[in-house]
Amino acid sequence: HNWALTGWVQTGADLRSISKYLQGVEIGGPVGDHPSRSRIFITIRKHGYDSFAAGLLVGASHGSVTALEDDSVHQSGKYKPIKSYESSDNIIMSIGNIIEEDPKNKTDGLDLDGLVESNNVTNLNITTELAPEGEDFFYRVGRLKDNYLTDWYVHVAMDRAYVLGSIDTKTAETKDAITAAGKKVDDDLADA
Repeated sequence: HNWALTGWVQTGADLRSISKYLQGVEIGGPVGDHPSRSRIFITIRKHGYDSFAAGLLVGASHGSVTALEDDSVHQSGKYKPIKSYESSDNIIMSIGNIIEEDPKNKTDGLDLDGLVESNNVTNLNITTELAPEGEDFFYRVGRLKDNYLTDWYVHVAMDRAYVLGSIDTKTAETKDAITAAGKKVDDDLADA
């Protein structure tokens, strides 16, 4: 047998099915007037190739993971992968901006590998169209390494108002009830 290389086979995967699956995953549901604004997205990063921390989007519960290539004269009609900070979804884009190092604003970005190792949930304050002053999200990232030196990061962000909104409402109602009861006791004592 002659084991000389005579050619190669190139394979690919249609990553749209990842987004389609993530769009069907439901984290929570409506609680009162506040539906969940949670997001799930997956990024990949090749060791030694990608200089950006966030990696390329391969799937997202909201927004697109590709963009039309633009040669600054006209769009080519071809799609290119994008990074999370380029997402059309404001929440995913904001998380991507937080992950990335930002020398202009002198931020170091998030250490994704450190977050994976610590197994902690992080609180992120994200500016969104609904909360220009910022909105708190609980954020968790997990990593899967494959045999091709690629890290797959699964990002989950759940808005704090959804997770703890009912508790915040009940706490405020309890505080108001205690204040009202204290005022009534003070008024009764004053009348006596």
